[in-house]
Amino acid sequence: MLTITDLHGQTIEITDLQLALLQADDYRHYRRLDAAYEEEDEQLQVYWEDVYQKLTALRGREERGHTGEEPNQTEKQQRNNGKT
Repeated sequence: MLTITDLHGQTIEITDLQLALLQADDYRHYRRLDAAYEEEDEQLQVYWEDVYQKLTALRGREERGHTGEEPNQTEKQQRNNGKT
């Protein structure tokens, strides 16, 4: 079973990784035209960017033959250092 943990600490089960990546990619670019929603849209962009990055890492792990929840500590450190 593939899962990620979102910014709110909720576990999300991924049943179709490719579709999840497409959806997260769309949502992270979504903005409403009404400026009244600008702050909420920024928060949603941060959320969906985080989900997209976690899904991308999960896809990389799958391609290398790994399974599980999220990147291990070494992969997280490499990502944070810009090496991934």
